[in-house]
Amino acid sequence: MKAYLSISGFVFALVALLHFVRAVNQWLFQVGPWSVPTGMSWVAGIFAGLLSILAFRLLSGQKRPCCLNDSDSSRSSDGGNLQGAGG
Repeated sequence: MKAYLSISGFVFALVALLHFVRAVNQWLFQVGPWSVPTGMSWVAGIFAGLLSILAFRLLSGQKRPCCLNDSDSSRSSDGGNLQGAGG
């Protein structure tokens, strides 16, 4: 699992870097007759960067990333009352 996370983190970081370099330098990219807008590289770069950060956070031993905290785990199925609370 560590090898997978480190490889995917590196690959996503490289993809993000290439997208940002393409966007900053205004390099043209064309797929068939369609010219890919530069704005798409900004979006793809941010997305790939976030995936890279997620992979390296998981690699470092953090079980869940900051945005996936289980903050509602103290609630039960009876409307949010904690077990053992008198009611």
